[in-house]
Amino acid sequence: MAINHRLRFLLCLLTFKTGFSAEISVVVQTGNSVQLHIQTRELPEFDDLSWKNDKSEIIVKYTSETKRVRLHSSYKDRVDFNDTTFSLTLKNMQKTDNGLYRAIAAGESDNNIVTYRVSVIDAVEAPVLTVNANWTSSDSCTVNFTCRAHELMMNSTYQNNRCSPEEVTSHENYTLILDCSEESIICNHSNPVSWNEDKISIKELCINKGFSDVFVQTGASVQLDIQTQELPKTLILTWVKDKSATIVTFITGAKQILPETSYKERVQFNNETFSLTLKNMMKTDSGLYTAKGVEDNNKYFAEYKVSVIDAVEAPVLTVNSNGSRSDSCTVNFTCRSHELMINSTYQNNTCSPEEVTSHEIHTLTLDCSEKSIICNHSNPVSWKQDRINIEELCLYKEETPEERKPSESSLPWRAGVGVCVGALVAFILVLVLLYLKYKKGTQKVVVEGTQVEAQEMQKLNSDCNTYDIPDRVLAQAQEETGDKLSNTTYYTVGQFQTSPIPPKTDHTIYSMVCKRSPAITSDDA
Repeated sequence: MAINHRLRFLLCLLTFKTGFSAEISVVVQTGNSVQLHIQTRELPEFDDLSWKNDKSEIIVKYTSETKRVRLHSSYKDRVDFNDTTFSLTLKNMQKTDNGLYRAIAAGESDNNIVTYRVSVIDAVEAPVLTVNANWTSSDSCTVNFTCRAHELMMNSTYQNNRCSPEEVTSHENYTLILDCSEESIICNHSNPVSWNEDKISIKELCINKGFSDVFVQTGASVQLDIQTQELPKTLILTWVKDKSATIVTFITGAKQILPETSYKERVQFNNETFSLTLKNMMKTDSGLYTAKGVEDNNKYFAEYKVSVIDAVEAPVLTVNSNGSRSDSCTVNFTCRSHELMINSTYQNNTCSPEEVTSHEIHTLTLDCSEKSIICNHSNPVSWKQDRINIEELCLYKEETPEERKPSESSLPWRAGVGVCVGALVAFILVLVLLYLKYKKGTQKVVVEGTQVEAQEMQKLNSDCNTYDIPDRVLAQAQEETGDKLSNTTYYTVGQFQTSPIPPKTDHTIYSMVCKRSPAITSDDA
């Protein structure tokens, strides 16, 4: 059965019809490689053959005429292409690689040669097999146990060298299988790409110690059964604690049940199977429980050592240090609970499974998968766990050229700074120009190395005094005298001299007035 089970989950190629073409489903474990074959013996004639993903990215393109193979940059170090069989091998598969992969031959028309649907999933975590109770007599052995993993759980009983095989499956294709042989109880956890198991040896459990160990969680109930293959033929049967305190007495002939007063509200006796059920168990109820016949020299039909214990406390998983690079991740961590502690290291997608057990039957188990680190604390009646997501610890992100570009939120800020700087520069230029204009004074014209100061047109009279005479004044004088005055324009030409800075004055405005001399006529001359 185990071989058939493994074959069923290791053969991961399932073909089914979807749409217009055959689609092949392939399941691959995270980190492994997968090879996609051309599913035909004869290919149509083609110019180019390409493998594409469901994002329409060309992973690899092969040109038949030149036999040239071109790879997509993002797949360059992760693919192998066989130019003889045209198969494609994808390496180091991650969950982001889930999707459709197509082989397309391009010639006179495009032909979809084959389509694969690839699913990348993690390997399963190890299951946990816990013994809840076991009792042994000279001719039989009974074990109650629990098989659990990945939120799946099964409770079962091993008796008469066998147990009923059981199987449960989650919607995520995780399967938990329970099986037994004469030598061991087996709890198997699997998915389409991996499997893991836990087993318990029957020989170690079914040792006749004279009594059977039963563990009960505080506040829970426990059922104690008769340990003989046939019901005892006795007139009076009693269940006793610690061989002295009677719990219940049963008179078989009258089928009369007589519970003791202190147990009246806490016990239930089955007059068909003679089993005893104790309710709301407390730690003071721990002890040796026996079923015996009064008239048969106190012959024992059952004997149990009952231990009432608390549920386990939650373990604590602590990360001491972690470091990530583009090709590896290392995490140092500690798993601790109930005075138990395990230190370990996660590296290369794995860590060494470890287990420690205290004298009080508390067990601390450490295990890792590619997805998480798991710290499990258990005892015979309960279990709890703490886990850390590896993906949250092993983060390595190299800055891409796009990420180096300024973000949209920074653009307004940078634009504002640019405007302010431009305005400041313009303001400074204006100040410099105003200063130069003030310093330079009146406009000056330089002609061939000699500066000519352009003054307002001036007129000279006979006494060589210079006056500014507007045209309208000159015209009026000419009308009065009837003489035509010379309309000559004079310029003062000389070597360039810097105009002295005028001294500070009291801002009084003075005007020089010159009395006009009589006009000189040609006759006077």
